Amino acid sequence: MPKKQGTTNNRLAEGLSEVIRERRLELGLSQSELSNQAGLHRTYISEVERGTQNLTIETLGKLADALGTSVLLLVEDASQATRYTDSAIRILLAEDSAADIHMVERSLKASKLPTVLTVLTDGRDTIDYLAQKEKSSELPDLILLDLHLPKKNGYEILREIKVDDRLKHIPVVVLTNSESNLDVSRTYELHANTFITKPVSQKKFQEAILRVLDYWFGLASLPQA
Repeated sequence: MPKKQGTTNNRLAEGLSEVIRERRLELGLSQSELSNQAGLHRTYISEVERGTQNLTIETLGKLADALGTSVLLLVEDASQATRYTDSAIRILLAEDSAADIHMVERSLKASKLPTVLTVLTDGRDTIDYLAQKEKSSELPDLILLDLHLPKKNGYEILREIKVDDRLKHIPVVVLTNSESNLDVSRTYELHANTFITKPVSQKKFQEAILRVLDYWFGLASLPQA
């Protein structure tokens, strides 16, 4: 399914990338495991999930089979996600822990606010994802950032975001296992907006995420795209 054939197809391709990533995570599959099951290259899977790879009917069929679903259901879910995205809060989660990704997903589902979550599991993909968003309306409204990511760590990502005129207005919430005062000081020096040590229990984790949403999208005023 070509990505560059007008606004409708662009938005559908973006919806498909989100649906494929979410389905993979629900099944507990890594990108490498999905690539093996679908008979596709690991890099291809990564680019599909980032929305930078064109999808053909053949490759979409392979992905649907590997994900235990059908092409029709993937397209229907992507179309629904695309319609929903227009009024939803876009959240980018840079996190490589499957358990923590799951906890964030569950927490967001408990929120009354409509949200669309994009998950990226390494720092380089996170920077590439932000760089390829051409319009302000395509950028995330909030970034949840783990400090300990492969390829580029959270400090490097934070530094690049906060010196980029396109990105520096986006609230960045550092969400990490660290309780180190050194990490707290360093992230605020790099202009992080909030530092949160990840709670251990799902209940406390959910409360933390809901408070973040309530503050940034209830109490605080943010610049309009």
